[in-house]
Amino acid sequence: MSDNLVGLATIDRRPNLHYDLINPETGDVYPPSDKGWRYSQETMQQKIAEGRILWPAKKTGRPRHKKFSADLQNEFAGYSSFLDSGNTNEGTEEVSRIMGRERFIFPKPRSLIQSLVQQVTEDRDIILDSFAGTGTTAHAVMALNKAEGTNRQFIQVEIEPEIAQTITRERIKRAIEGYRWNYRGEERDEPGLGGGFRYCRLGPTLFDADGQIRGDVSYEELARHVFFSETGEPLTGTPAQPPLVGLHKGSGVYLLFNGVLGDERPDGGNLLTRQVLAQLPAHDGPKVIYAEGCTLSADYLTRHQINFRQTPYQIRVR
Repeated sequence: MSDNLVGLATIDRRPNLHYDLINPETGDVYPPSDKGWRYSQETMQQKIAEGRILWPAKKTGRPRHKKFSADLQNEFAGYSSFLDSGNTNEGTEEVSRIMGRERFIFPKPRSLIQSLVQQVTEDRDIILDSFAGTGTTAHAVMALNKAEGTNRQFIQVEIEPEIAQTITRERIKRAIEGYRWNYRGEERDEPGLGGGFRYCRLGPTLFDADGQIRGDVSYEELARHVFFSETGEPLTGTPAQPPLVGLHKGSGVYLLFNGVLGDERPDGGNLLTRQVLAQLPAHDGPKVIYAEGCTLSADYLTRHQINFRQTPYQIRVR
């Protein structure tokens, strides 16, 4: 095939790719485009010597790169643009086998998704499927991890609560743990792929377009988000003892918000002062305290093992 030789960088970024290309047989000179050439002069000379440059018939034309099928095989790791992995019947049969019922028409075949994921991802990549449905993508990722000994991860999003709970979640769970199915009257056991996942329900939007906490956000809603953004772990149950949200690896996570201490003045209970600090539920260890502001000095915070985080600006979004 004939391929483009135009580069991808301006002269200030890659000056070594901006040079005149000369046809050694005719002496015709072809200046570089604004993006230069794709290869350095040394590589280009090697390709000229190998007969890998296609020279135009006219001076107004542009040289191009001659590529062979072997080049394409190496460039795309041997993957063809023709996909012959699976069919919709395969997807329907697998969902029916795992779930013991048919709920979806023509779900994607797992072998197809597994092939696509294998082509474009590698170990520890995260694969997002915003239309999870029957959970085919998650199943494909786990099967690929099992086959290759990798640790790819997945995020599945399903907008229909019933489907998310009874189909998507359940299929992933059974794929991990294994399941029993009936084949022409004979009971068979399908071994599990191993691994695990976390099932979450999407809560209300906490921040407005300007990054400020919305006025109708409850203490518990923000507390759950703060705890997760700080620790990477979801809060189990309700906040421990507000404003103490919970403990994680020896640290106490606190949130001063919405007058949780009973003082709703603008400069009251949402501000970390010595008086407010004295009212906090005791914790013998490091503290991470989220509040609108702080009157304590950096030295005081350090001596008392306090990490102050200003809301909403230092609430991370994981």
